[in-house]
Parts: sequence; structure tokens; C-alpha cells
Amino acid sequence: MKELSTIEFEKFIESNDKPSVIMVKTTRCPNCKALAPIFEKTGKEIAEKADFNYLVVDDKRELARSLKIMGVPTMLFYRHGVLIAKKVGNQSPSSIKKVIDSLVDLTPEEANDKEYRSFFSKLFGKKQNTHNL
Repeated sequence: MKELSTIEFEKFIESNDKPSVIMVKTTRCPNCKALAPIFEKTGKEIAEKADFNYLVVDDKRELARSLKIMGVPTMLFYRHGVLIAKKVGNQSPSSIKKVIDSLVDLTPEEANDKEYRSFFSKLFGKKQNTHNL
């Protein structure tokens, strides 16, 4: 588990064989600081199922905007390079594990079918492009 640069983030998402969980945070966010130990403990407990990393967006406003980050902490759940789920705010270990369990057996085709779509894109029919930065 490490802090990813923008380039590492893009490469990691595209090339990872396991589900990926990225915690998007800022250095001054109290909720991010509170969630970090839970995120790290959960990541260690299920390391065989998924990879957990951080993305600090203090100086990465363009990246945060392209990912449509509306608040921190935000967890991004990827499978086969596709954003499947986005969870804003503090999460419990069980809620994190539940999402991971739903991703483990997805094929690339199933991941594409389950690509995350915001409320507005669902309403208006456009898919959100969050992995081609």
C-alpha cells in the first residue's frame, strides 16, 4: 500500500490483475485521517483479493476533477481498468469487503457492463469516462 503519483495511478489501474481500491484523500482532511487506519487494516486483511493504495490530490486538482471527486475521502473500486464503484465518506471494513467480493470474479466484459455511472449520467444516458485521463 502506497501513495501513487498521477502516472503510477494510471498505469496501476490499467495493469492490475486484482481488484484495486484507491483512497482519494487530502493531507489536511480529518475524515481521511480517521479512515486511513481502517483502510490499511482492511487492505492487509484481504491483500490476496485486492490491492489498496492512496491518491493524495492536494496538488492534483485536474486529476481530481477528471475523476469527478466531489469530496474526500473517496474510495474508487476498479476491476480490469474499469471504475465499478465510488464510495464517498468514511466506510466500514465490511462495506469495503462487500464491494471487493463483488469484483473478484468479474470478467473484463462484465466489468465494462458494470462501469460506474453517476446519477446524472444514468439519468441522461451518458457513461462517465473516468479511466482515460
